[in-house]
Amino acid sequence: MIKIKLYEKGSQKEKETTMKKVKDHLGNEFNSITEMCRHYGINLNSYKNRIESGMSLEKSLTTPVREKHKKCKDHLGNEFDSVVEMCEHYEIDANLFRCRERLGWSLKDILETPRKVTDRRKEYEDSDGNKFKNKTELANFHNMSDVRYYRLMKSGYTLEDDENHKCYVRSCNVVTDPFGKTHRTLNNMLKYYDISKSSYFGYIVTGRTLKDLLIDKMNNRVQRFDKGVGQYSTMDHMGKVYESLSDMCRHYRIDIEALRTRLLSGWTLEKALTCPVKDVNTEAKKSEDHLGNRYNSITSMCKSYGLGIDTYKYRIKKGWNLEKALTTPVRPKKKYNRD
Repeated sequence: MIKIKLYEKGSQKEKETTMKKVKDHLGNEFNSITEMCRHYGINLNSYKNRIESGMSLEKSLTTPVREKHKKCKDHLGNEFDSVVEMCEHYEIDANLFRCRERLGWSLKDILETPRKVTDRRKEYEDSDGNKFKNKTELANFHNMSDVRYYRLMKSGYTLEDDENHKCYVRSCNVVTDPFGKTHRTLNNMLKYYDISKSSYFGYIVTGRTLKDLLIDKMNNRVQRFDKGVGQYSTMDHMGKVYESLSDMCRHYRIDIEALRTRLLSGWTLEKALTCPVKDVNTEAKKSEDHLGNRYNSITSMCKSYGLGIDTYKYRIKKGWNLEKALTTPVRPKKKYNRD
């Protein structure tokens, strides 16, 4: 028995604790389990895990610990302590080694094939010989967004084609105002002249041009338009006048928000009105009742039959036909007397 003296904080009281000696499977005594594990060259946690798993004392102490890193050999027969050491010898990354190994490369190709190094300091040069640090700087110099530049290069166009407006790449067309200044997008042009989107939208649908809007802006007399439905008279590309914006959109079977989005993306009024919208056409077919009457929306159709939109959708989902879903009266809710 070993006696150890301990002192409490703030007092001179002395405590004696006893530490029991331990024996191994051969009968050798040790002052502690830690000392015994150190004698057999085994970690204390490994010893405890082995005892808890049901291993005998002899086996727990004498079984050698498995090495964390297995030794490996390259294609020439050279032996290394680990894969990481082998990769350092061949100056390749360990992650690259595992990636090539998953792709089925041979050990020789994995170790000897050099990695492609991308030069981040590469300069970009345009057709005029101007050099730039990166693609974004090149795109900004030519007054276009980097997204448009990538799309141009991917589509096979050149910067000269873009400057001459010979190419169309989605909705990223460069916009030229009536004064000859080019802008990356229509939104950038509106921000440059401090013009709201609703004003631009209102001018276009009322039959006026962008030049009229800019002239009114210079003279501080820009007409304001509501962002909502808009009851002002509108004019299409054919010169036909409608009482309201809703009437014109209903005639061309297009949603007001879809028209607004198209015009703000740089579309012409003719293309914005005549290009079909699949969702809108589907909605127009859905808003027709069993008698052939058409409505602006499913909600307005349900209101005319005194039916809630949720009830209508629930009935259609359950497999009811259109006539039964619209004409079947709704069961009144039961009133409960709380008294």
